Amino acid sequence: TTRKAPPGQPGMPTVSPPPSPPPPARPAEIMGVSPAEGGAPSHAATNDGISIAALNRASGSGKLRIEGYDKNGDNRLGADELLDMVDDLGKKEKEKRELKEQRDRNRKALRASTGVIVLLVLAIFG
Repeated sequence: TTRKAPPGQPGMPTVSPPPSPPPPARPAEIMGVSPAEGGAPSHAATNDGISIAALNRASGSGKLRIEGYDKNGDNRLGADELLDMVDDLGKKEKEKRELKEQRDRNRKALRASTGVIVLLVLAIFG
């Protein structure tokens, strides 16, 4: 949309700024509860958080790791605790990726040094 030009510049329309981005997700939306849908929780999510007991029934082997994120001891994972889980998962994935890259670099260096050794042996005894 255009507005009228300021008094100092006749005939020069100015452009209004673009619309602002949507607001960030609220904790209820992060937890699977959509206020637009009447607040009906999905799976084990409620307004208070996600039940650790329900997650343990679903996952089984991750019980101890999940309980480690329950910082307030209420057996529910709140939005801040879920965000901590996501941050930790991101860090672990980054570490795995960096270790894989380092492993690949070491393999290339080993292949190159093996090739140099073979060529030196051939040069000496060849």
